[in-house]
Amino acid sequence: MKKALMFYHSNSNNTKKIARFIQTILEERGWGVTRRNLLSKREIGDVSGVNLVILGVPVHYWDIPGAALEAIRELPPFNQAYGFVFSTFGKCVCNRVPYNLATELRKKGATVIGGAQIVMPNSTPINDGTRIGDIETSYGKGEVTQVNLKKIKKAFTSIASRIERDTIKEFDIRILKRLHTRNLFGFVASSVTTTKKRIDSMPPVSYKADLCQHCKRCMKNCDYQAIHFSAENKVLINKENCMRCYACINACKSNSLYSDWEKIRSSTDFVHKLSKNTETKILHV
Repeated sequence: MKKALMFYHSNSNNTKKIARFIQTILEERGWGVTRRNLLSKREIGDVSGVNLVILGVPVHYWDIPGAALEAIRELPPFNQAYGFVFSTFGKCVCNRVPYNLATELRKKGATVIGGAQIVMPNSTPINDGTRIGDIETSYGKGEVTQVNLKKIKKAFTSIASRIERDTIKEFDIRILKRLHTRNLFGFVASSVTTTKKRIDSMPPVSYKADLCQHCKRCMKNCDYQAIHFSAENKVLINKENCMRCYACINACKSNSLYSDWEKIRSSTDFVHKLSKNTETKILHV
């Protein structure tokens, strides 16, 4: 039986949904698949005999999320395994994540044989639990489509078959640069700004104390230890640690956490409209 080891990071369940779908494809072929959240504290165990390592993350301000990148760099070597990488994104700009993931996975000794960028609903919250990707097609509403699911299934059916028959061909990971979302304005901006500056350009997380139910889901879902509770049981947000991933807002059931999307709506729409190559694409052996 062939074995696959899948690592994913997901703040809004977008990446998790794709990971589950890929797992089902492989299990239907008789593969044994272990799926693990990158930030899970559970032991990975013995990785010898793993045939395929799959690595998937959302795009966070045009890059791999910081917490996920740290976890990736702590993974054990995969010297005898093949690798596949994918990013999920809400049609954002300057997405270089598949190539960056492939570079990290290759450092672990895996032979990368493919990658994908997969459009999903943009998870940026705008009000009362609604995400921009829930209401606007240009930000991924309706994704992932059946057409794109068929693309993913076709790709992994082919990859699994090649591994099973030992007919893997050489794959140059530089080809994954073709997946990059392109935008001249974004390219210039990414060259002259840091990830931190791009994060700070987004609206901060704000707090409505009267709505808070003190469930602490926000604190538990923050990957950057930016949320704490005071002695009076009020939310305290460390704005220096906050990475504006909005996982806390997505986790909050009482809508006590929010961000003022309208403050940056016009500038975001302008940059977004200039973007090219924003569709789901998959490249592999």
